[in-house]
Amino acid sequence: MEQLLSLPKEGTYKYEQLAYVESTDDMISKTYGFLAFKETNASSGDWRVRVTATVTTGIMMDPKMMIKKSEETERSGKEFFVWGSSLKPREGSNDSRLVETMIFQKEGKPTHVELHLITRNADGSPKEEKVMKFDWPQ
Repeated sequence: MEQLLSLPKEGTYKYEQLAYVESTDDMISKTYGFLAFKETNASSGDWRVRVTATVTTGIMMDPKMMIKKSEETERSGKEFFVWGSSLKPREGSNDSRLVETMIFQKEGKPTHVELHLITRNADGSPKEEKVMKFDWPQ
């Protein structure tokens, strides 16, 4: 499958693709595409994870912030936290679209990321959920 999104050109930063998912929402004739990648500063070695998107906003995940949120999530007894903007089904409407990014943690450290995606058929019914999943980079 040819991807709708591609990695940025390398220069100051190096890029490593982590995952990709897409699904077309037939009601609005738009394809929701998401590309997750690790972005590393070529000179310092500092890195972060980014998710670019075709329809919704992208997401940036800084390792220090993800560790801090993972520690808070561990203390609260939860397995994951939601990060970035989300699109959730609206109560009382037939809009079943879902875009949600979850960062899973174990012992206060991020372990993997899941982006859940549901788009719609032409009649408004939900399509089968797609999940983009990748391990948290080291």
